[in-house]
Amino acid sequence: MEFPAIEGGEGGVELAAEPPLGVGGLLICRLRIVSHAGILGKMRRTVQVVAGVGAVLAMAGVLRAGTGEGFGYEPPVVAGRLFGEELSMFEQERREYATNLAVYAASHVAEKGTGPDVLNHVRRVIALALHLDPRNRRALVVNFQLAKGVLPEAGKGNYNSRTLSRLLLSRARLLGERDRAGEKLLARCFTELAAVIDPRNEDAVYEFEIQRLDSGALDWRVITDAASAGEEGEPAGPAGPPPPGPPEAPAGEPPADPPVAPPNPEG
Repeated sequence: MEFPAIEGGEGGVELAAEPPLGVGGLLICRLRIVSHAGILGKMRRTVQVVAGVGAVLAMAGVLRAGTGEGFGYEPPVVAGRLFGEELSMFEQERREYATNLAVYAASHVAEKGTGPDVLNHVRRVIALALHLDPRNRRALVVNFQLAKGVLPEAGKGNYNSRTLSRLLLSRARLLGERDRAGEKLLARCFTELAAVIDPRNEDAVYEFEIQRLDSGALDWRVITDAASAGEEGEPAGPAGPPPPGPPEAPAGEPPADPPVAPPNPEG
């Protein structure tokens, strides 16, 4: 006995009934999934539509990033060099530290995203790099890209985060032995960054905590918002009052003549 097959149309299912089998004349139905060229065609069209929508959304994100929206990054104010020539670091050493700090900043944003805490930390790092080397190529590029809302590429520096943390701490110890205010300030910056960059560096964390307990939290505005630099390591403050001069004569009166010695009566 034959039974007709029930088809679900193009790309559908086919339900075929077979002759009775077993006790009681039970019917066993076979449900077969039939793949037709129509299904594959529809799937390809669906994938193309999804890919097109994704491309449009990605382009919108790029355009939005190009306008600087969404990041909230405020470039540091670095006018002039906070650390003068008397800093005990050669120009090549300044350049290398600035470059590696900028590379770390770009990699940190690429890895951690653009949250407020991340951007605030990166702003400090970039500001310090620019104070060390105001014309540093990598620091200037990363700072400009973040200001425009462009995510910088994670560059490859000379050191990973763990090695950079150890180098910063070692250099901070040497700078801390100096007497100049600028070197003391840079030592504090390096110590704090060493602890933040690699919290597993126990020596850096310990020295940073002792520094904080002894001297309080470092005011990074000296680095990130230094409109101009006064003495090395110290931001320029408001100008003080001029030194006192001779009293001025009242308006409309000539200035008083200097005192004249009395004549000698003996001639």
